[in-house]
Amino acid sequence: MKARTGSMFILLCLKTFSNSEKFFHVKLDILRYSDGDVAKVYTFDPRHADHSITPRQNEIIKLILKGFSTQEIADRLNVSVNTIKNHKQVLFRKVNVKSSVELINFATRK
Repeated sequence: MKARTGSMFILLCLKTFSNSEKFFHVKLDILRYSDGDVAKVYTFDPRHADHSITPRQNEIIKLILKGFSTQEIADRLNVSVNTIKNHKQVLFRKVNVKSSVELINFATRK
C-alpha cells in the first residue's frame, strides 16, 4: 500500500510470521521512499503494544534524563549494570526507540 505525500511515498508493509503452533504474528513496517532510497520509519508490533511504564522503569528514565550513565544508575539503585541494560532494552521496545537519546526525546515529549 502506498500513500503519496508531496514528493515522498510512504510504504506500509504487513509481515506475518507463523510458528510450529500455527499461530500467526503480524508486524507492520512503515517505510519511507524518497529519491530512490527506502528507509524504515516505524515498526508496529502488537506483541509489544503494552506501553505501560513500570515505576522502576520510570525511575530509570528520570535518571537518564538527569544525565546519569548506566553504571551510575546501577550504583544509585543498588543493582547490576546488566539489570539496568535489560530495563533499558525493554523500555526501548515499549516505546519503539533504539537509543537512550531517542528515549530522552520520547520522554520529554510525553
